[in-house]
Amino acid sequence: MIGGMPLNLENERSDGRYLHQVNEGEMVRIRSIDGGRGVNRRLKELGMSVGTVVKVVQNTGGLVIIVVGDSRMGVGKGVAGKIRVE
Repeated sequence: MIGGMPLNLENERSDGRYLHQVNEGEMVRIRSIDGGRGVNRRLKELGMSVGTVVKVVQNTGGLVIIVVGDSRMGVGKGVAGKIRVE
């Protein structure tokens, strides 16, 4: 369950996109993080690591709003461009 919604990955795509390329409403799994130690550490502190499922709720402007578990957070497009998803 993500943010009170059942987890359904049957429409999951595995084309090697980055988080900033995901459409609103899609659920994806983090495949890799192409950042340095600082980025990886910060994302891990926020509950985002390889294998984590996230839902994109808004992807406009310079921010990607996502749901991770029961938390909603914003990730800048620069960092979202380092998070490879499937």
